[in-house]
Formats: sequence, C-alpha cells, structure tokens
Amino acid sequence: MIFTIKSACAFFDDILHPRYENFGTLLWQGIFTPKIEILLWLLLYDSLSTKGFLAHRRIISYDDACCSFCGMKTETIDHLFIYCSVTWRF
Repeated sequence: MIFTIKSACAFFDDILHPRYENFGTLLWQGIFTPKIEILLWLLLYDSLSTKGFLAHRRIISYDDACCSFCGMKTETIDHLFIYCSVTWRF
C-alpha cells in the first residue's frame, strides 16, 4: 500500500478511536514502511530518544537538551511533533 495523507488520517483515527484491543495489531499490518512503523511504535510508547528523554535518564545534561531545530525549548516528543515551529514546516 502506498502512503497517503488519507491513510495516515485513517491510521490516527484508529488510534484515537480504537477498534482493536492491541495497538500492535493495528501497527504491524504492513500499512506503512518498516521505518514508519518503528517510529510510530516508539512514539506510542513514549520511547523515542529525544534530547529531553536522554537528559531525564541522565545520559546528557539538561543544558544540552534544547531542540535541535529551533533551540528554544527542551526537545521532547510533544515539542518535536506538535509545538516546534520549525518541524511544522516539514
């Protein structure tokens, strides 16, 4: 299946209004490429290694946890995918 905006909207609609008992069942159906599936899996389980995540685990300093794109806020999943003005341009 080819990735389209319509398929992404349908996927996120299923997440917000699940018809499946397990998100893994929905995610691994081959709708997306493996790289997209892994990214979505990490996002769903809040395991994406953002700078904020690494600072929380004390792998890097909080001083080094600024967003790589805008440099304004701590780089978190929410910031990267919702609030960062630079990544929204993509």
